[in-house]
Amino acid sequence: WRSTDHGDTWRLHPMGTHLLNVGVNETAMAEVTPGTVLAHQRVENIPQYLIERWSYDGGVTWTEPLRTDIWGYPAHLLKLRDGRILCAYGYRREPAGVRAVLSEDGGETWDRDNTVVLRDDGGYPSSLKQDSSRWPRDQGNPISVQLDDDSILTAYYITESDGITHTAVTRWEA
Repeated sequence: WRSTDHGDTWRLHPMGTHLLNVGVNETAMAEVTPGTVLAHQRVENIPQYLIERWSYDGGVTWTEPLRTDIWGYPAHLLKLRDGRILCAYGYRREPAGVRAVLSEDGGETWDRDNTVVLRDDGGYPSSLKQDSSRWPRDQGNPISVQLDDDSILTAYYITESDGITHTAVTRWEA
């Protein structure tokens, strides 16, 4: 949804067709250069790989979806002061937790060889969920900010072995 009158009215700008026949949700976006927006989306029927789309007109139109090589969901994107793009995401395989990758080329490629493991002690079902078989590895939804000293603060939720789900943060260097 987009507003040009400070929120008085809104207009839906669809992200285009789904040639890959994927159900997407939990979209994260970052403007990587003026007018160029990168979007990462969680998908339902391509097991856990993030989908990306590009807009070259500020988010009005979008490319067809492409599967990334980033396994996890959902993602958060952040353009760092030095121009790199940060993608933080929940990782629901063993060892489950929260991870991050960086791109030196505006999101075209991701340095998966240097994946940052922010947490690897999650992956337990929440004691609050009635059906833990649906949510066997409950953690994720990271969001990151770059602090004044250029370190990164990433917040997320995680369920540890005690079954208690809580919000946590990791401060780290990118």
